[in-house]
Amino acid sequence: MYICQMKHFINVLLLSTFFFSFLYAQETHNSKDKLSFIDLNRRIENRLDISLSEKEFNKLKKETGYKVSFKERKIVFNIDTVIARKIHTRGQTTLKFRRKSFSLSFDRKVIIYKNNESKQFQNIYALNLVLDKNYVNNRLAFALLGKIGFPDLYYSYGEVRINNQSEGIYFFIERPQDWAFNEGTPFIVRRGYQQDMNKVLKKKKLYPVEAQLFTNKYENMYEYLDEYSGEELYKVLSEILNLEMYMQWLAFNFLVKNGDYTDEVYFYIDPANNRYSIIPWDFDDIFSSVPHEGYDHIDPVITDKYIFSSEDPLDVKIVEDEYLYSIYLDQLQNLLTILSPEKIKEELEIIYSELYPYYSSEEIITMSKYDWFDEVNFTTLKKELNSIYSDLLNTRHEILLKLAGRE
Repeated sequence: MYICQMKHFINVLLLSTFFFSFLYAQETHNSKDKLSFIDLNRRIENRLDISLSEKEFNKLKKETGYKVSFKERKIVFNIDTVIARKIHTRGQTTLKFRRKSFSLSFDRKVIIYKNNESKQFQNIYALNLVLDKNYVNNRLAFALLGKIGFPDLYYSYGEVRINNQSEGIYFFIERPQDWAFNEGTPFIVRRGYQQDMNKVLKKKKLYPVEAQLFTNKYENMYEYLDEYSGEELYKVLSEILNLEMYMQWLAFNFLVKNGDYTDEVYFYIDPANNRYSIIPWDFDDIFSSVPHEGYDHIDPVITDKYIFSSEDPLDVKIVEDEYLYSIYLDQLQNLLTILSPEKIKEELEIIYSELYPYYSSEEIITMSKYDWFDEVNFTTLKKELNSIYSDLLNTRHEILLKLAGRE
């Protein structure tokens, strides 16, 4: 009788696996239609015009690796003339390129347009996207994260012009700290390498004792990794950090193969519960073959786990601890369920329509010759979008099949 029961159990298991395989294969098959590539008659929505002296412009173009600041001056943003109180280049690796990213602060708010929306900002980043192949990655990542429920930073494509000459396609985006402060946070940490507090931002009039408490909270998050395990570790970490949200971010980085994410995240105190939540940042390195940092010392224990980088101790603990990893896999499955093939396809097609007017301008698109990749055009853009679509669907399909078979 025991043998009969076992045979019945095996048959049910095989039937279940086949059923899930059929569903996922059918879903993938139905969604693998090629992207439509419709331009939707969109226009160039945002334009930033800056005037520099010849000396300033030459310095901007030639300076590599160091930030450049300019004095207060009038600029034109979407036909609105304002005073730029602060203009300076920003970034790390991108500073080495001919096209620079900018951080700008204005004397009053400017309007950024996005499809049928608009929003006003007094501070913005204008990102050059020189490491972002075909200018797709950041736009796609922020959109997909927004669908999952992460902080919905406001962003839109635009053009920067200096002395009436195009500097190419840019990505105008709300500063993460501005989003967090608008939500009422008192304390923000930009995580660096070795889990250090690379940058700390505080609300005005925050008492030193309060700032120290938030600092201790962040440090305890890593100290507890050696003190606790299993359910107990889950409980103490959850008192400090929105752990499920953090796990979803890890899962997303695994899905998109983000080559550099450990130090590309902001931790901010959520005033609703006094815990840290996160704002992900910088996605120009997604769809990488290997992580760019920490690859030489990848922990062999986690090579078969669903994580892309083992650079951070918190990430390693999540996949090494059996209890935490089980919860992580649930978050991974939830994320893949939300990011259906239809949603991925829809977002890629919107990106094409948004980029269309910029790619149609020879003056704008020619500036791509100064970026990391070869000069781009409609052919490379379509090829890239189709490749991303195919890769995401295949990766998603494979992960869901394996997750369906776990106990």
